[in-house]
Amino acid sequence: MIFVVYLYGITKSEMSDREQFISSSSVKKHGRTEYYKMLEKARQGELIQVRRGIYATSEQLSGNMIDINSIVPDGILCLWSAWSIHRLTTSMPQAFHVAVRRNKKITVPAFPQMEIHYYTDKVLNVGVSQMTIDGFSVNVRVSATLEKYLEVKL
Repeated sequence: MIFVVYLYGITKSEMSDREQFISSSSVKKHGRTEYYKMLEKARQGELIQVRRGIYATSEQLSGNMIDINSIVPDGILCLWSAWSIHRLTTSMPQAFHVAVRRNKKITVPAFPQMEIHYYTDKVLNVGVSQMTIDGFSVNVRVSATLEKYLEVKL
């Protein structure tokens, strides 16, 4: 028996394979009925509200990576999170470390745990590369020293 979540007319397994979390604004484009179905799925526990207007399945949240761009637009993984991705540390970060522009106001959800680091525009975009991790497209900070190290390793 296939359990079907009728949200955009996709199955639950297809929804967990999506590369992005579901936003209420994108569902509203498909009509009010689809929006109310999404809210009902959230009430039933089939969808989890990550923050206001952003929903995900438990499968999406159980992986090692989350859709950072849905939670923190233009956010860049940095510090311990970036080091962990590049396997430069043996410890697992307790939170997602995300860099943003200094004047940007961010509201972080209670889960997943995130630490926001504020940088000036000059420093923010230096050494940033885009990577695909667990199906999510994520901006990751890479320092010049790290780039040299990775070139030697390759």
